Amino acid sequence: MDRGFVGVLRKIVEERGKEVLLDSAKCRAFLADYTGTDYKKERRLISFAAESGVPKAIVEADDLALCRQRQIMILGEEHFLKEETAAAVFDALALVLRGGEKTKAFCKSCGRELLEEWERCPYCPAPAVPPAAPASGLPPAAPPGTGAGVKPGTATRPEPGEAATPGGRKKNGRKALIAALAGVVLVLALVLTNRPGVAPVVEVAGAVPVIELVRVEGGSFRMGYCPGGQHETPIRTVTVSGFYMGRFPVTQGEWYDVMGTWPGYFTGTNARDDNRNEITVTPAFDRRNLPVESVSWHYALVFSNRLSVMRGLSPAYSIGGSTNPDDWGLVPWGFWGDAVWDTATIVPGSNGYRLPTEAQWEFAARGGTVCRGNFVFSGSDTVGDVAWHFRNSGGRTHEVGRLRPNALGLFDMSGNVWEWVWDQHGAYSGMAERYPMGPLRVIRGGSWSNTPDCARSADRFNAFPGRSFNFLGFRVVRP
Repeated sequence: MDRGFVGVLRKIVEERGKEVLLDSAKCRAFLADYTGTDYKKERRLISFAAESGVPKAIVEADDLALCRQRQIMILGEEHFLKEETAAAVFDALALVLRGGEKTKAFCKSCGRELLEEWERCPYCPAPAVPPAAPASGLPPAAPPGTGAGVKPGTATRPEPGEAATPGGRKKNGRKALIAALAGVVLVLALVLTNRPGVAPVVEVAGAVPVIELVRVEGGSFRMGYCPGGQHETPIRTVTVSGFYMGRFPVTQGEWYDVMGTWPGYFTGTNARDDNRNEITVTPAFDRRNLPVESVSWHYALVFSNRLSVMRGLSPAYSIGGSTNPDDWGLVPWGFWGDAVWDTATIVPGSNGYRLPTEAQWEFAARGGTVCRGNFVFSGSDTVGDVAWHFRNSGGRTHEVGRLRPNALGLFDMSGNVWEWVWDQHGAYSGMAERYPMGPLRVIRGGSWSNTPDCARSADRFNAFPGRSFNFLGFRVVRP
């Protein structure tokens, strides 16, 4: 951040003291009357930081480096600041509030002290802070176990006909053992040489994932239209309000950090052949960056509310008057509806994560107001540019974000995995209700196992909300 930003902070502290930055209401009132008209952007960033409690966190932090990582994540999630902007805001505030205090930093590779807290180590090529995974915003890490075939949650019944996935367990177990031994050696080396060091970062369930969001401005579009035919009739004009949508489908790593389980069938090294037999394949994918699948519509509601609580947002879904999934009882499964879970409603005025409506999903897939929906698939008329389908997927899901995005910067809207949406299936497509046993929910986008026509932006299908499949996942939105 430039000197002007630091100057604004110092002037605020000189005139009103540090306390004005620690109280968001006082800070907002002060900034509204601040006469430094040349620093509108700086005042806005200071206000964002104060509302998120960043100054207070800086003052109270014992570990400023850890605090920095957390607050950058919060600023990016709550106020959609770019990582470099959020980092500059934090560093400027830390400089002013802690009097230029610097915390010692050490290279995670060689353990030597760095001259500057966030510099690249001059002694080895490893960066001081591991780069974030592009798909989820989290450091890439191998899961603590494959968890293949394990259903999400702990108090549910297994679905009939589903078995655990054997592939990859020995390899992952060997890698985990090697990683654990390496960690022990590093700690012993630091202790025996009496050198200060940074404790190894251990990934545990409950780490708050950053869902990278894209703004979708509101507008109108012809829902169901597809260039060259294959319309979903009747085509109608629909208007949607603006919203934010996940740039990628929810990944297995993000699911684990919220739910503590690995429900996905795909581990990164397994696939299905043409006869639907499981096979081992290479190259290996990072499981954290694979789209989550094998989760039901009901479980998507649970994930959304739990993530909202972790992010300090008001949960979107209510069942029986409660937004706490622990109060909803056992998650239902199978073909039948559920008298409790089928009453799920969206809490008016909530700002938490949720499934997109069908109209929101198709509007975003077409490119919103940026691209007027002239492509057959989400971002291209050539399916292989934007979608993994049965002809190019190799019988498995692929890491998110590996193909071209659409005009809004959304990835994998076509192919890879079908995506649950909020809406109950109706007669919009002209398709008769084939299964009267329960309320079908709409799924969108096609998957790795489907023909290319299923990846069309206009295509729609349905599934029972209590069922889960290794070709079906979801992404989230926020108002």
